[in-house]
Amino acid sequence: MATILSSNLLGFITPVIIFMFIFVVFFAILSKIKLFSDNKSLNSLVAFCMAVLFLVIPEARQIIEVATPWFVVFIVAGLLLIMTFMVLGIDPEFIKGVAQDNSVVLGVVVGGIIFIFLFAVTQVFGTQVLQQPGATDTGLFAIFKRTVLNPRILGFLILMIIAGEIVRRVGYGSAASK
Repeated sequence: MATILSSNLLGFITPVIIFMFIFVVFFAILSKIKLFSDNKSLNSLVAFCMAVLFLVIPEARQIIEVATPWFVVFIVAGLLLIMTFMVLGIDPEFIKGVAQDNSVVLGVVVGGIIFIFLFAVTQVFGTQVLQQPGATDTGLFAIFKRTVLNPRILGFLILMIIAGEIVRRVGYGSAASK
């Protein structure tokens, strides 16, 4: 007996779902950050163009196909964790305050998103994305990877992230004491 999942119907409607998903996400982000003020027609045009680009570029579409189920699992796990705290009697306002004020929560969310993105990229492009190219490779992407994956550059980036975090924390500390 044929089901919806075993037929090619799901493969046929996947581009439509990806188009709608990208359009809605980009439109919501553009409306929230007000990059083009409150101009809904311009926001929808930019979101439409981004959705079309994700449909035209097969690798971008594949990254969305791989990453989206994992984002859903990540969000459901977070919601289950919050509901567990609420069942145990923690006040929802306290949970909201902890999520807004605690940088660990932000770090876990951003780290989870980065991990899911890297996982999707390695699933689409294979493990050669993370491998160091040979010295004889002369392509633009190989030179870029050789430069970015250089241990000195990576160390410098880590130091800059740590320095930025120190400046942010010291800056908030002096602003809070005024």
